[in-house]
Amino acid sequence: MERGASGDDIRRAYRNLARQHHPDVNHGDPAADGRFKSDDELRAMYEAIGVTPDREVITYCQGGYRAAHTYLALRRLGYPNVKTYTGSWKEWGDREDLPLEITRRR
Repeated sequence: MERGASGDDIRRAYRNLARQHHPDVNHGDPAADGRFKSDDELRAMYEAIGVTPDREVITYCQGGYRAAHTYLALRRLGYPNVKTYTGSWKEWGDREDLPLEITRRR
């Protein structure tokens, strides 16, 4: 993913990678035993969507569990500037005073 990629390009790349690497994809695979992917696989996965060590990364999800997992993966890779939005989407989405953008799937 190039630095100047559009938001749509980044979202599309992320969705493709999420489908490919989601834990449920490996359901029933004895080799998928809950361990992290190799550092090379993780690095390639994150860099493909523009997540590189020189950038600040703030992880979030619905309730913080996946955000914490991503935080650990990135710190394992040596990313120096990683933070987790602890409240994640649950905190943000429950507040009516914060902005929300809804996009339609194409």
